[in-house]
Amino acid sequence: SKRVHQCLRRLPGRTRNRGVVTESLEPPLSSTVPEKPYTLVLAEDQGLYETSWHSSLRESLPTKHGIQYCHQSLTCLSSLDAALDEMRDDFATMPSVVLLARGPLVSWVAQYYLESLPFAGLIMVDPMVLEPPPSSAL
Repeated sequence: SKRVHQCLRRLPGRTRNRGVVTESLEPPLSSTVPEKPYTLVLAEDQGLYETSWHSSLRESLPTKHGIQYCHQSLTCLSSLDAALDEMRDDFATMPSVVLLARGPLVSWVAQYYLESLPFAGLIMVDPMVLEPPPSSAL
């Protein structure tokens, strides 16, 4: 929508410091696995799942697969514009982000983000499925 695009085009002078993106874990220097040229960022809907994928991805991606990894939590879900601003600020300094969005809300926000700003890739797990409108012709 026009409002979303205007929100994403704002000048970066309003950037905020946030502590909800974890440190980026890189493959160890002793790794024999070739390093991948992107960062996988996990974003999950909080409180929707019994367990988070964060600990297992943090342990396996850098060492076993050569993928740089970090975890992001959206904290400003009061409006779509605020969530998009937060996501834009978080990813402004990260080149080549592959976002693993787990859950309907974070998947929805990621889709809107992708309309105006780039990801190297977007993987959605359990996104919101919109039912097609009922039709009279079956």
